[in-house]
Amino acid sequence: MFSRRIGERIVVGTVEVSVAEIHRSSVRLAILAPKDQSVARGEVFDAVVEANRLAAAASVDEEALLVDAGGDADGAFGELSQVVRIAPGHAPGTGGEP
Repeated sequence: MFSRRIGERIVVGTVEVSVAEIHRSSVRLAILAPKDQSVARGEVFDAVVEANRLAAAASVDEEALLVDAGGDADGAFGELSQVVRIAPGHAPGTGGEP
């Protein structure tokens, strides 16, 4: 654990974190990082990780549906080069196509 005062900094690798302001119940930090290094608040990072986890689980579920439909994920349906999702009301023949 580090103790810092306004203007003092901590360096982690190529990322520099300094204390910009201190209020009664909050601290504002200034962060300097290379452009290729992402910086996010913890709750935002956690939300992105959860969204990625759910997306990966959905991809696995789609493959399971192919297997359950009588084929296999190794190509019994031939080469599956693209999966297209159509929003409700936008299917061809419904008058909602772009």
